[in-house]
Amino acid sequence: LAVASHAAWNGSLTATEGSDSAANVLIAFGCFVVLFFAAAVTVTDVILAFPIAFYMAKVAKPRMQSLLVVAVLLPLWSSYLVKVGAWRLMLSEDGVINWALEPFGLHGPGYGTAAVWLVMSYMWLPYMIIPIYAGLERIPDSILSASEDLGAKPWRTFRKVILPMSFPAVVAGSRSAATRPSGGS
Repeated sequence: LAVASHAAWNGSLTATEGSDSAANVLIAFGCFVVLFFAAAVTVTDVILAFPIAFYMAKVAKPRMQSLLVVAVLLPLWSSYLVKVGAWRLMLSEDGVINWALEPFGLHGPGYGTAAVWLVMSYMWLPYMIIPIYAGLERIPDSILSASEDLGAKPWRTFRKVILPMSFPAVVAGSRSAATRPSGGS
């Protein structure tokens, strides 16, 4: 789909006479789906990565920081096919997700759109955590203490101090998390 979208964008995709508009509609829909998944995965990963990275950078002790960095990087050492295969087993009808949800009368996402979003979010989460962690680690603790001393509540410190100072890291992580689901490298 990404190759077809790229070819259409560059004008090198040709269609037979009469099917040109159908091909354009399919390509436009495909582009929309790719961009939707890239945006959904990116937003999900930012929401999940920020608290994890904040804990790693500002709360955890140095030894625990090292262990958490290894825990975040550990999934990157296995093949994508192995990880997707494991998720496929977990999401199957007899998988562990349905087994865990069954006592509550719930059912897992199966192999649908929600499963694609879930797996992609998992696959690209480390690429979001690491840049945000690096950005948060560079924020001096004295700035956070100054915000607290001046009477700012934690939420205001987050909005007015932490988020603006870590925004470049969020952009770097978003670039990684958004381009991978859309077929980029």
